[in-house]
Amino acid sequence: FGISLAAIDAEIIQRLASYFISSMSSDGYIVDFGDSHRKRGWTIPLAVIEAAIAPASVNGDAISEASINSVQARAFSAASYGSGGFYSNPWRIRGNVLIFDSLNNLRTPPLYESQPLGGQVMDIFQAGGYARILTPLMSSGIQSPVCFLSKCIDPAFPSLWDNIPYSSFSFQARPNTYAHSEVDFGTFIWSAWGSRLISEFGYGTIATSVTQWDMRRYMYLDNNPAGHNTVVIQEAFQQDSDTVNFSQLNYVTGTLSSSTTFQDGSSCVVMDGSEIYGASRPDGWLDLMKRFACSFEAGSTLILDLVKTKENRTPLTLVGSQYGGPDFTEPSPASQTLTIEEYFYTDTEADVIVTNGEPSEVLPFARPSSLKWCSHVDAELLNDASSVALRPVCGIGGYRPGDGMGVVSGISLASAGQFVYDGLVTSVNRGYQAHALKKRRFRFVTDQTVGSEGDVRAFVLSPSLASYPLQPPPDVSLEDCSVENGCVANGSPIRCSCIQMCIGQVLKHVIVGDGDVVDIVNAGSC
Repeated sequence: FGISLAAIDAEIIQRLASYFISSMSSDGYIVDFGDSHRKRGWTIPLAVIEAAIAPASVNGDAISEASINSVQARAFSAASYGSGGFYSNPWRIRGNVLIFDSLNNLRTPPLYESQPLGGQVMDIFQAGGYARILTPLMSSGIQSPVCFLSKCIDPAFPSLWDNIPYSSFSFQARPNTYAHSEVDFGTFIWSAWGSRLISEFGYGTIATSVTQWDMRRYMYLDNNPAGHNTVVIQEAFQQDSDTVNFSQLNYVTGTLSSSTTFQDGSSCVVMDGSEIYGASRPDGWLDLMKRFACSFEAGSTLILDLVKTKENRTPLTLVGSQYGGPDFTEPSPASQTLTIEEYFYTDTEADVIVTNGEPSEVLPFARPSSLKWCSHVDAELLNDASSVALRPVCGIGGYRPGDGMGVVSGISLASAGQFVYDGLVTSVNRGYQAHALKKRRFRFVTDQTVGSEGDVRAFVLSPSLASYPLQPPPDVSLEDCSVENGCVANGSPIRCSCIQMCIGQVLKHVIVGDGDVVDIVNAGSC
């Protein structure tokens, strides 16, 4: 599962504390990438504490402060479900963990009641291929008390409600060579106002793979690219299958980094999956696949995809049957233009019935009064299908409704694009029970395929405190500003293009050149 150590390394364990805390989404659930579970709160909270004070836990050293700061300590406590703490067998607690309660650097109260978990933070763990952006959704000037449906933030004591006024994005770029990794480069999870809006299948079938020729994990939707919030190539589906997809190649890794700071003050998480999509092989799908994630004021986040089909590509053939996995044979001649789509998954709590082998939801979903915890999001196409409203029925905490909502808006610069709502999508679970895992899916599709000229696609994910379902959602008004910024009309968007968007009251231009984001600038008012 990782590296083999000759001895316990206290420094590495210390760094784990920050990773643990960054792996908690702002809906109070652990991020469930790969073969991991979507857990409410901490399964073993003592592991976080002992990591934070690793020199004492490992070596018995005297320490004066933990490896985490007061903001992280509050975030840890805000995800600890229970009446003021957590519970553990007292005979299994080492006495040194009591040090944690008295360390000086953990007691500083938040600067602003409306931002109990601090200001915006971007955490990037390059070696592990994981990143998180946490952004406050309320300004620092909001007056006390700060409450959500009678649940109020207390500056002196952490609580679940500390998570509500935040948007969190978690990004997956872990090498698929790692044990229990799925083929899911570029996927992400989004939570805002205490509810998860874009989600993952999480723990389903085990992602088995021991060599580059072992493709068993491609057999199941929850393990291959088509089961994730990422770029999916339609030509990469196995013949006569809508679940087995080979958009991303087995045992190939991408990169994760951060951009420089742009003129508007923003910076981005950069995921380069070009190699995973076959840039280095003649039969690969794409020469370029980069996904940028940039967070702006009030929690709006840009997901920008740069894609370019490989020129003069040859037919792709993959053999996985020697390990019991699926094979893939692309018809000859190879497709020189590709149908490239972006997939998005969200949650459903509705019951599923199966008629003649076809699953369907029992709708409309009405939350029973006895259902304490739930995760259900209603999706609605808006603005001629150029955006999707995501309205959560369930909020953070027991028996609570959603506190806000989100909108996903999209644009393609190479052709006309729109969202398509697929509705219910199911997969097998660990015991291979049909339709045991359930999600809802929507996709961004275009009216033309993508060739070697490439395409630039922008998605703005905007949280809103709009009451469900009375108020209209935000409109970011995505437009093409390429010619205005000196690019050749009808030229390659990868080489030169511009996307204009409204973020709150600020008009922004995202400038793309030579397969990269060149700059992001404030261009006026909306």
